[in-house]
Amino acid sequence: MLFACGVGVGLFFFGVAEPLWHYVGPNRYTRDKYMPDNEVAQWAMNVTFFHWGIHGWIVYVIIGIILGFLTFRKGMPMTMKTCFYPLIGDRIYGWIGDLIDIFSIMTTLFGVCTSLGLGTIQVNNGLNYLNEDIAVSTTNQVIIIWAITAVATTSVITGVGVGIRRLSEVCFGIGMVIMLMVLFLEDTWYVLNLYCQSIGFYIQWIIQLGFHCDAFELSEKSYGAADRGRAYTDGEGDGPADWMDEWTIFYWGWWISWSPFVGMFIAKISRGRTI
Repeated sequence: MLFACGVGVGLFFFGVAEPLWHYVGPNRYTRDKYMPDNEVAQWAMNVTFFHWGIHGWIVYVIIGIILGFLTFRKGMPMTMKTCFYPLIGDRIYGWIGDLIDIFSIMTTLFGVCTSLGLGTIQVNNGLNYLNEDIAVSTTNQVIIIWAITAVATTSVITGVGVGIRRLSEVCFGIGMVIMLMVLFLEDTWYVLNLYCQSIGFYIQWIIQLGFHCDAFELSEKSYGAADRGRAYTDGEGDGPADWMDEWTIFYWGWWISWSPFVGMFIAKISRGRTI
């Protein structure tokens, strides 16, 4: 349930598409004409690990721990305003707390809309790939939205222990089947070696990635590059100035918008477990 709720639709698509995008798309790695192709591929994997790894889940875990502790150990209500009790005390029971809960609901709404929108486009394109008679159109996407909404509503009505749990198990099961198919139908040793190597590379660079701000890329200049024969003529400097906004900052907003819902969900299903 954690993975289906936390990463769901995004991981199935971006888990495959994002490394490829970073491998061929414009970024600070592909801009380096002296970087070996294999190293570009490794950095493409590493950036994807960064966007979907520990840094993203930290947002969920913080809320889950705070809510779980204050709810199950201190008897406080399981709402987002409870997270602010250590900061503002009993004022969470007034208009400030109500405002926090309203804001949390709105942010979750935006997060759901983002995931549903991206997921609908994915499903529509996938169906078109399987059957060209199914056009990529607004009409079909509206139908897909209604179908997804109907399934999601049914799972919510039947409760966490039945609907959401079973739906999550089906989702996780299908994901495992796809993963095992890729593992055994591809070059298995290559996949295992790449996974092991990428984990080590991610651990090595995790601190630097967390603090990287694309400072030089955002300057849109490459001082001294002309003297060293590395100047670019397209005005992009050492990398696209908007790359950080379109990827890392977008993910930050996406993860944060889902954090009230997923954090509360983690707390709800974690009763009886230690921190």
